[in-house]
Amino acid sequence: MKTTSRPNGVLLKRLLGVLALCWSVSCGLNKEEYVEWVRNEKNGLHQKKTAGDYEYEVQYMPQEYLKLLRLGHQASREQWAQDTARSNAQVFSLKITCVNDSLAQRLKEASYEAKQKRDYYFAYLLGNEIRLKEGKALRAPIFSHFETGQKEYQLAFEWDGKSRGEATLIIASPPLGKNPAEITVNRASPKLKL
Repeated sequence: MKTTSRPNGVLLKRLLGVLALCWSVSCGLNKEEYVEWVRNEKNGLHQKKTAGDYEYEVQYMPQEYLKLLRLGHQASREQWAQDTARSNAQVFSLKITCVNDSLAQRLKEASYEAKQKRDYYFAYLLGNEIRLKEGKALRAPIFSHFETGQKEYQLAFEWDGKSRGEATLIIASPPLGKNPAEITVNRASPKLKL
């Protein structure tokens, strides 16, 4: 029976890929690798979806990721251990971009009063129309903040500290369209190596 090394090579590459994933999850990633892993859309914590005239970009931010943003990459093990600011919240960022050029142009050309109403709605009311779906449970945000300069929302939802896997943000906003937009993200992340 004639054998070739090619199938063994493919099998070897797959095996090495699985071993690398297992190593990164069990041994952990360094700080820079961890940040890149969280931000990489392939890993599911960062998702984009177009629904109607808008693109929704959602980033799940694990507690370790938030701690890295707060302390910086150069934080020592001692600084890391001393920072006990930990939350019982799951935090997401949300960006909404108009992808319909003619609608975007009409929004830019709107009257001052119309722009003020729209800005007020997005800054203060949209957070009330966003829910997090975990299994059958729907949660309202316990915190919603609009970063004006970044045009980005920071959303926090209650968390039992155990839930992992997928969660879906549901945005049911009449100004954004008659059908709710649903964006599913992964909340599993690798171990961070200090």
